[in-house]
Amino acid sequence: MNFTQRPKIRVGGAAVIPRGNIFTRTICAVFPIKGDSIFEIMRKIIFIVALVCFIIFGGDALSKTVQDFKARLDRDALVKYMSNVTVTPGQVAQIKSEIPDVVDDPAFITMINEHPNFRGWIKINDTVIDYPVMQAKDNEFYLTHDFNSQKNVTGAIFADYRNDLLHKAGEHGESIVLYGHNMLKSTFFATLSRYWEQRGTLEYYKAHPVVEFDTMIEKAKWKIFAVGIFNPLPNQGEVFDFYNKTAFTSKDDFNNYISAVMDRSVLFTDVDLTYGDSILALQTCYWPWLEENQTLCGVFARKVRPGENPAVDTDKATFNNKEYRFDLQVQHMGTNWTGSVWDKSKLLSLG
Repeated sequence: MNFTQRPKIRVGGAAVIPRGNIFTRTICAVFPIKGDSIFEIMRKIIFIVALVCFIIFGGDALSKTVQDFKARLDRDALVKYMSNVTVTPGQVAQIKSEIPDVVDDPAFITMINEHPNFRGWIKINDTVIDYPVMQAKDNEFYLTHDFNSQKNVTGAIFADYRNDLLHKAGEHGESIVLYGHNMLKSTFFATLSRYWEQRGTLEYYKAHPVVEFDTMIEKAKWKIFAVGIFNPLPNQGEVFDFYNKTAFTSKDDFNNYISAVMDRSVLFTDVDLTYGDSILALQTCYWPWLEENQTLCGVFARKVRPGENPAVDTDKATFNNKEYRFDLQVQHMGTNWTGSVWDKSKLLSLG
């Protein structure tokens, strides 16, 4: 198509865009055409170069913004759904008889009545993570089913089947593991990877240092104390299966677990820990290098103790670039391991 055939009137050095369909007018407005002045041609070239640079260098940020927006729409739809469901007094009484310590929260009562596998709610302020937590009899069902138990590749956020979330933890505390997919549209647990991606500046951690995870029997906040990537495949090096730690059997067991996590963490905080604390581990798949090289992103938090200030002084957090790395990680990042470098005084039960 020849966009220069129609007559044009020169105004300010630029050829007036001919009448025609929107596609034709857009092409003429963006690309140099016959009749443009040198100045106008240069302006259009600069615009095109700037647009290309934005697509190349700014596209990822734009994509994440759009994805986060879409994820929020999904979440809002869920909250709206819950607000439209009613529970009868008889149903409430039945639930309280089955779960004597159930929290007095209409939304939770509604969810457990509608979805017997509902176990709580997880939220990280100012992120898309704001979802119900489910639990099945295995760790497979909610990989491929949503919270309505309908087949869905996005799955749902779910607790390890070995965790007991309907009874209060004993004096040993508890180790709760929550799983969620790393979806391309940044829903579910996809944004957890940003804790690791922004490890150098700790920007994401400083903006989101606390997790809210409420179970059917207790509402609680959890302070993040460690972040890392971990290997689930033996052919990629050492496998640190933190996701299999769903209970602490002794003080040594607790101390050894925390020490192993801290050795592999890219983040050190001012959060202290001691035997008897409850620990929350959030896990999602992550591909920082190649699609076929699967790793796991893990974010670890400690439950705020009774009477403790839930606020965190993030200015005291530091980046650790000397974490223990598995073989595949060493191939891509090198190794800086010289032994444990974290502050052992933060593990109060170690002494």
